[in-house]
Amino acid sequence: MHKRHIDGLNQSRNDAVACIDDLTLQELTDKLNRDAPLHAETAGMMMDRLFIRVPKIKAMRVQTLRADVDAAHLGLCREKLGRLNEQRSDLAHGLDTLPLDYAAGQARYKFYRQFKMHNDPL
Repeated sequence: MHKRHIDGLNQSRNDAVACIDDLTLQELTDKLNRDAPLHAETAGMMMDRLFIRVPKIKAMRVQTLRADVDAAHLGLCREKLGRLNEQRSDLAHGLDTLPLDYAAGQARYKFYRQFKMHNDPL
């Protein structure tokens, strides 16, 4: 029962990413340089990965503030929090620059649709 609910939520997330990428591609179709380097990740995928970091960062920050664990655990959590913050920063920078690269003809992408089978009785 829970797995089906999670599958449904994941499908909704994938559909939202597809919508973002469809809209981006519609807006930039005439500007995309077919000879530009192919970027493996789309703006929608980057947004998805960026948003997934938010609860992870929040949970890891909570771990770094715990008083009931040893110093080794706190140190490990601080390291992980640092990596998560770095990933968030990298993704945010990429999300800021990638659409500009598309528009300038310096990058292009292909939209690969997800075709998943969840065996939903629709």
